[in-house]
Amino acid sequence: MKTTLITILAVFLTTSAFAQEIRISVSPTMNNAFYFKPVDGAPAYYWRSGFNACLGYHFKTDKRINLAVGLTYQNATINVDPFIPPLDDIPSYNESISLLSFSVGACYNFNSGFYATIDPLIHYQFDYQDNSTINQTGIGVSGGIGKKLSLKSNLLMNVEPKIWIHNLIPLQQENLPLRLMVAGINIGLIFK
Repeated sequence: MKTTLITILAVFLTTSAFAQEIRISVSPTMNNAFYFKPVDGAPAYYWRSGFNACLGYHFKTDKRINLAVGLTYQNATINVDPFIPPLDDIPSYNESISLLSFSVGACYNFNSGFYATIDPLIHYQFDYQDNSTINQTGIGVSGGIGKKLSLKSNLLMNVEPKIWIHNLIPLQQENLPLRLMVAGINIGLIFK
C-alpha cells in the first residue's frame, strides 16, 4: 500500500510541472451494486448516497484532446437486503465502501466549453473485511459530459454529470464479482 501511494505521489509531482490544467472537484453521489448476470438467492442492493473528491492534471495535446491523470477518493454506502428464504425477516443493512482510485484518461473538448471524459481506473478498497459482501479492489472505468464556466482568465468552474463503474476486472479471485456503480455531479475548479 505504501509503495502504491508513493508511486502515485511521485507521478503527480513529476507531471505537475507540465500540467496545463489542475482540477479539484467534489461531488455528491448515488451508489448501487450489481452483478452482470442474475443470481438466484443473491442479496438485493439499493441506492444510497455518498461522496467523491478528485484531484486531476490535464495535459493539452492539441485543440480538442487533453490527456489526464487523476487521484480520486470515494466514500459510498450501499443498502443490502439479504433476503435469504425462508428467513425473510432478516433486516436490511447499510455497507460502507471507501475507495482510492488512480486514473489515466482523456478529455475531448467540444465548442462552447463542453467536454466529454473517459478514464480507466485502478482502485483500492480501504475498509474491506472478510465478513463484507462487497470487495471492489480492481480495475474500472468512469466517464462524463460536462461544461467549463469561466470565472476569471485563469480560473474556471466545471459541472460534470459522471458515472463510475468499479471492479470490472477484479484484482482478487471471485467467481461472480459484484460491481459498484456510482453516479454523481462533479463540481470543481480548474486552474490554468
